[in-house]
Amino acid sequence: MFMTYEQKIKQALQWWSYRQSIRLFLEAEKTRDSLLQEFFIILRSLDLLKIDDRNLSINKI
Repeated sequence: MFMTYEQKIKQALQWWSYRQSIRLFLEAEKTRDSLLQEFFIILRSLDLLKIDDRNLSINKI
């Protein structure tokens, strides 16, 4: 069956919107994963700092 011009435009816009949604979702996931990784690196560094120098107060850390 032949599609009208408006149907083709609608289908193209739906395809573009779907692709854009996926792209933005993946970008957000990448950013979230990167921030989480940095957060855990900082936490681990603080834990090691406490272990290495037990005389260090929390305020100094």
